[in-house]
Amino acid sequence: MTLSAYIRARVFAEESTFLRMTGRFQAEVKRREAAAKAAQQRDRAEQQRQIYTHLAERRKLDQARQKQGLRTPFQRLDLRPDESGLSADQLRQDPAQILAHLSKTRTRFTRTDVLRRLAAYIDDPLEMGRLADAALSAPEAVRLETGVTTRDFQAAEARLASSAEALSKRGGFGLSGHYIRHAMQDQDAKMQRTFGGRLSQEQRDALKHVLDDNGLANVIGLAGAGKSTMLATAMDAWTRQGITVHGAALAGKAADGLEGTPRAFPAGRWRRWR
Repeated sequence: MTLSAYIRARVFAEESTFLRMTGRFQAEVKRREAAAKAAQQRDRAEQQRQIYTHLAERRKLDQARQKQGLRTPFQRLDLRPDESGLSADQLRQDPAQILAHLSKTRTRFTRTDVLRRLAAYIDDPLEMGRLADAALSAPEAVRLETGVTTRDFQAAEARLASSAEALSKRGGFGLSGHYIRHAMQDQDAKMQRTFGGRLSQEQRDALKHVLDDNGLANVIGLAGAGKSTMLATAMDAWTRQGITVHGAALAGKAADGLEGTPRAFPAGRWRRWR
């Protein structure tokens, strides 16, 4: 028996003797039994809470997978290479790496997003939960009202905003009003022949904004509002003044529109060359 165990045994014996002498021994036994029972109940409640938590997280993951499209037994097996360069061992050593991986495709993300991405590397739900908590508690994680982001992404957003502001203040890009008028007239004629329409006032205002003297112009509109027609007219005006136009598109429909142009260059090929 170790010294500490011996001391505890002696203290317990002396305490028991004192309680017997004062008539409080049975009451103390009942108190300790009640405390032990309460501790067991707390342990069971905590275990049940963890089970409910992991079941809820699993349901969220299943719902997210269903939104991505149902798979059937007859569907072709599509094995995509993992381009992240991550592994389960790396994530166990540094869970915050999953945040950098997520921020490549998302401006904001949630704990469910972290769990969904971890599920590609970790099978155990309990371990997934621990790694997600560790990642979201890392110094790199920044909690916002709309979700979670990373400090690197915040810095990139700040640099982008600063560059955009500097570009918007640069001049020397204005077009001659002659070319703008002719481009709008030609576009009106095409639309008149096709369906009897013409450029709307909103499209004309946006066109003048895009063709202004500033180095950067921003146009926001709903789908079908006529942005593509407006940009086609702007391209005509730029080309008339001898300016070479380069287009880039992230959205699938807009990218499909650029794909058939003579100078179309897929971003995937450029990425492989890098």
